[in-house]
Amino acid sequence: MSLAAAEDFLEGSDSQRRAPLLGSSQQSPTRSVIDLTGLWQVAREYGQRESVRVPSASLFSGKMTFVRTFDVPDSLLGSSHFQLLADGISDRCEIWINNSYIGQHTGGYTGFSLPVNVSALRAGGGNTIKIAVDNSLDARRSLPPEQQVFGWKSYGGIIRGISILATPQTWVDVVVVDPVFDLQSRRCNVRFMITVGTASRELASSLVRRGKSFLLAVEIAQTVPEAFTARSAPVAVDLSGRGVETVSLQIPNPALWSPSSPRLYEARILLLSGERRAVIDEKRVSFGIRSLTADRGRLYLNGEPILIKGVTWVEDFPGSGGAVSEECIERDLAMIKALGANAIRAAFHPPHPYLVDLCDRYGILLFEEMPAWNVPDGMYAAPGFRESAKKYLREMTSRDRNHPSIAAWGLMSWFDSSSPEAAEVLAELTRDLRAGGDRHLTYMVTPLVRNDVCGEAVDLPMLDLQGADVDGLKEAALIWTSRYPSKPFLVGAFGDIVEHGNHRGYSDPRSEEAQANRFVQYYAVVRELNLSGGFLASFADWHGDVPTTLQPYRGGVMYNLGMLSYQRQERSAYAVVRAMYTGERIPALVMGWSSEQTPMAFIIVGLLALIITVYAMNQNRRFRENVSRSLFRSYNFFADLRDERVISLSQTLFLAGLLSLTAALTAGSLLYHFRFDPVADRLLSIVLISPGLKGELINLTWTPTAFLLYGTVI
Repeated sequence: MSLAAAEDFLEGSDSQRRAPLLGSSQQSPTRSVIDLTGLWQVAREYGQRESVRVPSASLFSGKMTFVRTFDVPDSLLGSSHFQLLADGISDRCEIWINNSYIGQHTGGYTGFSLPVNVSALRAGGGNTIKIAVDNSLDARRSLPPEQQVFGWKSYGGIIRGISILATPQTWVDVVVVDPVFDLQSRRCNVRFMITVGTASRELASSLVRRGKSFLLAVEIAQTVPEAFTARSAPVAVDLSGRGVETVSLQIPNPALWSPSSPRLYEARILLLSGERRAVIDEKRVSFGIRSLTADRGRLYLNGEPILIKGVTWVEDFPGSGGAVSEECIERDLAMIKALGANAIRAAFHPPHPYLVDLCDRYGILLFEEMPAWNVPDGMYAAPGFRESAKKYLREMTSRDRNHPSIAAWGLMSWFDSSSPEAAEVLAELTRDLRAGGDRHLTYMVTPLVRNDVCGEAVDLPMLDLQGADVDGLKEAALIWTSRYPSKPFLVGAFGDIVEHGNHRGYSDPRSEEAQANRFVQYYAVVRELNLSGGFLASFADWHGDVPTTLQPYRGGVMYNLGMLSYQRQERSAYAVVRAMYTGERIPALVMGWSSEQTPMAFIIVGLLALIITVYAMNQNRRFRENVSRSLFRSYNFFADLRDERVISLSQTLFLAGLLSLTAALTAGSLLYHFRFDPVADRLLSIVLISPGLKGELINLTWTPTAFLLYGTVI
């Protein structure tokens, strides 16, 4: 982490290359990008203004205001249309340029664009952009909801790239690529649905009145190896309305995209003048051709059955948090590919767009999901929830639907799938996708094995089996496949907490060998029952907002489920999974020896308390009588209160201390015994609303001597 002037901002190292901007992918000879990343001034609510680099991830929860100046070249003002492009601002924001209101956006993990009126800009320098950001979440109203145990760290601020895109005043706006591959004929019909934008309705009307005409043409070339593939005939553009023009091209015997051979194509979409066929605007779109279907309980890629050898991946990096760098993403993807994995489940929310680009190039199927994680039942009927969910889905799919690596859209995860209201929401979201022409598969991830009513609403109902053993996996697979025989069975997450550096053998359930052995057993069950595969949880550790009783609390909330630590140090499981996924010989794992024992502090203190109590009652008759009257003969006790009978202070303090010690001993024993119980963990989160307070209690739970000391005194 670099030492920024503003505290609680993670910027990453200055030497790290920042992930490419959304605007850079739209760059072409007819377009210009004004980069707005770099040094900004930020002020928290009621705080002073400080310097911070953007993108960066804020650990602060609340309202912030970001301000910076930028230059606009004189040559662009008279002939360009401007759009503000942001890859991600968490979570709600409002934007002004030179005191002119530009717009607002909600949702920190999807990119968005806002038109910028040319009158709001000044030639040269002296332009000021201000962004008011609020990343506070609510457990029952916001999407995503306020985080719970095993959720992700809700970083705030401008966490991804931001820029201004300058295009011609009539430009190629939205391009949707829809390749339909026919397995029998080995031909592909590629449809391009293209929206042409104009700077204003007045400009469009003026162009129509003056008889100006425009044409659209598409050229396709294979990228590796480079080869020209096809060119379309020009298609006339209708500027009278903001309709969608369709251009279709046939590609015989195309090069198909797959994890073993990630072949890509690049399309140049050209907007031409109708008179001289001069290029007015050019936009480039990368795409691939592949077929992914779910049929008869199996997944088929390009007509062949595929076993999903996946890992869950959380966008969180050392030093930069959620403000990812190109270097970090590439390093993770290279290690995942070397692992032999062919799929990633980008858990919790849409990832940085650069990850999607890399999945295209590396040949990794990407399961991408909305931040509808752990949504409480009461939210389904809350005003605006469904509209927010639909908006998130539209933004996520419109950004990434052209990518061949996208395998399926995740609509909800870790939720109560026994709820009919949840099933209704899932069905509604799926209908909206299909109505928009999106043919991608859909999935959900639920921890409920027996009472699910939502599986029919999606193509791939997955089970979250985090914390389950191999017997639980077998039982869940048999129940699930009998309930949904026509749908592929995929494990949405399988794994458990691991203690980094623990090499006591797999008999210790928290050791690195136990984690590796658990994954070996998982893969054996997948092979034995001929399942479609799933995702191991997880590739690396990640930060969260709420501590868990399953592991000690060390000041920061870290979930240790990864094959790699948060610092990307390999654990034993990484080498084992690599051998397992690549078909090599699996390294032998040491069994070791381990047994769960009650801490000696509880035993010794309990025995001492018992001995002291018995001794005191045998040696002091008045103490014995007073204890009996206080605890067992309530009438006499209240009679003593009425008569204002005075009891010795020493006896009172002794009994109070003994009762406090007994209460601490009982509470400490129960908490220690149930510390690995996920239900008890979540109940404790409900009772202790403050994550910091829960963390301190977890610390005491894992150190029984300290718990007895503090519990007795308090």
